[in-house]
Amino acid sequence: MRKNLIFVLVALVIVVLAGCVGIFTVKTESNNISLPLTGIQNYSTNLQFRFFILKRMNMEEESVSVIASRWEYIARSDTPVTFQIKITDENITDSTDYLIVFDTTGLNNYIPSFILQPFLSGMRALGYKFDLPAVVNRAPVLISGSVDGLVSSSVEGNSSLNATLERALNKGQMWVIVSVQARSNYFPPVSSPSYLTLEKLTGHIDVEVDMSPFSSLFYLTF
Repeated sequence: MRKNLIFVLVALVIVVLAGCVGIFTVKTESNNISLPLTGIQNYSTNLQFRFFILKRMNMEEESVSVIASRWEYIARSDTPVTFQIKITDENITDSTDYLIVFDTTGLNNYIPSFILQPFLSGMRALGYKFDLPAVVNRAPVLISGSVDGLVSSSVEGNSSLNATLERALNKGQMWVIVSVQARSNYFPPVSSPSYLTLEKLTGHIDVEVDMSPFSSLFYLTF
């Protein structure tokens, strides 16, 4: 009788899980991330000199649906800066997992083309990249803000960010795009080794997982 009851329970568990999904909150946390200065802003002329740091991150492939995400950070900087961290699941390049790209948008308004173009051509010949991938502009923002001293903030992930997270998790690959800019009229203290430190970056990602593939595990448990 007891043996028959166990088999009945197993059958019920398998039937229930066959069309069941589980919702979990995945927490990710990083500490003391130092980000270098990647640009200068001049508010009087709206001129910006900046470059982007792009880094590919490989992860374990996961078959999940991202329902929502929440992000909290504590940032510190002795230099008044603005920053932006974007992510994308699109592959920016197959040749490397690290890329620095200078953004020359708008420089033609301030530097004559006959001076700028030969300079850029010469720098390209040395291996520098000035063509900003289109994916950078359409990549959703993970977090961004202004930091002068110590700042604590949080943000809810929007639908575009959550969809990108989902595709990246399912693919097992994500590109992180970083930009940090300071005012051109500010001279940073020599003692400051970095322009921005994320003392803590915490993500809470709500994911939905199809539980039916795990039904056999419950059978083995019984």
